Amino acid sequence: IINVARTVLQQHGKQLTEEALKASIGKPPLEAWQSTMDVVGLTSEQTTAAELYRRSEDKLEGLWHEANYLPGAVRLIHHLRAHAGLKIGLATSTPRAVLAKKTRNKPLLQQCFDAVVCGDDEDLHGKGKPDPACFLKVCRQMEVDPAACVVIEDAPSGLIAAVHAG
Repeated sequence: IINVARTVLQQHGKQLTEEALKASIGKPPLEAWQSTMDVVGLTSEQTTAAELYRRSEDKLEGLWHEANYLPGAVRLIHHLRAHAGLKIGLATSTPRAVLAKKTRNKPLLQQCFDAVVCGDDEDLHGKGKPDPACFLKVCRQMEVDPAACVVIEDAPSGLIAAVHAG
C-alpha cells in the first residue's frame, strides 16, 4: 500500500513522508488521503482526496492477491479461537468492498471473525478511527464488554479508538 501511495504522490511531484504516513494510517481512505494532501502540500486545485483514492485503488486492485499474511497472524487467531474460546472481531476503516477484495483469496481470514465492522458501514456515519464507534459496534455484535477486550492494532488512530472504546 505504501509503495502505491508513493507512486500516486510522485505523479504530483510529491514524496510520501513519515509525517504523512503517521497522519493518515488507520483512517478511512478519503480521510487518509486528505491528511496526506495536507501534510505534503497538495491543494484542492491540484487534485482531490477522492481522485488520489481512485488512483490508488486502481493500482491496488491487481496487487491484493500478492499480499501475504503477517508471520504468525493466522496461527495466533486460530489458536485463540480453538484453545481459549475467544471471540474475534475485526474493526477496520477499510470499506467493505475493499475488504472483500483483500480477503478474496484468503479463506483462512474469511473464516476467523465472529464480527466484522467496516469504515463505510452506514450506522457509523463516516466516523473512522480514532472515533471508537467501530470498536463499540464490533463489541455489540459479539455481545462482549469493551473493557474485557484485547485490541491488536497497526495504527496510532486505532489505538486511540480502542482506548476510547473502553
